[in-house]
Amino acid sequence: MSHPLKPIDVAVVGLGIAGTGIHLKALRQDPRFRVTGVADPDPERQERVSAEWKCPAFSSVDELLEGCDAELVIIATPTHFHERDARAVLDHGRHCLLEKPMALGYQAAASLHQHACNRQRLLAINHSHLYRSDFYFLREVIRSGLLGELFEISFNWSSYKRRNDWQTLRANGGGHLGNHGTHALSILLPLVGGRVTSLSASVRHLKDAGDAEDHAHLFLKTDNGIAANLIVSTCLAIPGPRYALYGSHGAAVSDGSGTVRLRYYDAKAAPPLALVSGPRQPAPPESLPWAEEVREIKAEVPYRNVHDNLFSSIREQAPLLSSSGEALEVMRMIDWAVTGRDPAGADTTQKD
Repeated sequence: MSHPLKPIDVAVVGLGIAGTGIHLKALRQDPRFRVTGVADPDPERQERVSAEWKCPAFSSVDELLEGCDAELVIIATPTHFHERDARAVLDHGRHCLLEKPMALGYQAAASLHQHACNRQRLLAINHSHLYRSDFYFLREVIRSGLLGELFEISFNWSSYKRRNDWQTLRANGGGHLGNHGTHALSILLPLVGGRVTSLSASVRHLKDAGDAEDHAHLFLKTDNGIAANLIVSTCLAIPGPRYALYGSHGAAVSDGSGTVRLRYYDAKAAPPLALVSGPRQPAPPESLPWAEEVREIKAEVPYRNVHDNLFSSIREQAPLLSSSGEALEVMRMIDWAVTGRDPAGADTTQKD
């Protein structure tokens, strides 16, 4: 179906798994975008993708920016090139969609975000879980008040898998926090709501071939009284529940398979709880009006993916959900967990 607004000419830099398997695959199904250039240092990739998309291919981001006038450039290069490549795109006056993680650390990410603001160009980070129903479903459960006052959220994004690729090396900006922790944090932080004021972390390298972390356990406290427990790991042979919300009179727990179990009661329908200050006396078990149900994790999502959101942002000035400004808090948590110091403030961390 045609779209009344002018299509966006887009180029993709980095033709690996993310560049081809995520971005070009999504663009193929969206007529609002026209792929007008690709870049990769591998000649075989250049030739194959150029022939498939009938567009010119270049060996570097600099060559592409000189030879292609794409309005939007997607950076899907290895992590340690993200900041450099995105900065080059912004310097050429183009909008940029950058793969996660945003940069190698918080300060680099903050500098890149400011650069985008100074250039008055959009810088989106591919935090793809902001465009999935899980986030919106969990947010609705919290907002409904069904569980009472929310006091803790737990995420356990874990499995057991051994890796030996470039993402297992710190020198390449690898590590499971940057690889999967970015996704978990991108939806956990908005659900928590407040600003994180303390963080305890255990960040470990246990069994992968390289030296970057393959297990991370973070415990966060916020200024609104909500705590968050996050495990991202490829070291847990038997992982716990993927999502858990705990409120003053209920809980919601999911193993990530598409449903959530809820157990809650209406506090107004519960019998009064009178304080007894004298010696404790034997009492029958309390009977509360518990309700239990299983719901499908399903919710209306405002945009299909980051590309859909970007089109609306560029052509219709719609808000960008995964902006570089929002991504800064994700980078702050990762940097804090790894270094043991809040990169945006005083050190209040306890770290193994």
